Amino acid sequence: WAKDFINLAYDNNIISGYGDGTFKPDNKVTYHETLTILMNVMGLRDEVASNGLSWPENYVEKELLKAKLSDRIYHLSNLDIYN
Repeated sequence: WAKDFINLAYDNNIISGYGDGTFKPDNKVTYHETLTILMNVMGLRDEVASNGLSWPENYVEKELLKAKLSDRIYHLSNLDIYN
């Protein structure tokens, strides 16, 4: 059921799967996985990868969240795409 969705997200660098190269579509998505997906969708993957921390700490590093994620969410909220 999830093959096409996984392939689309993988091909667009939104997800990369687990360390063993698998995907587990029937598992619940964790907070850290959700945060990773959101940041990848917003184009922050390279910035997170270069901060010297390992996952998931690199995705919850406070300054990045405050400075980048908050700013991007603010700009997205002003695009008039939400009800």
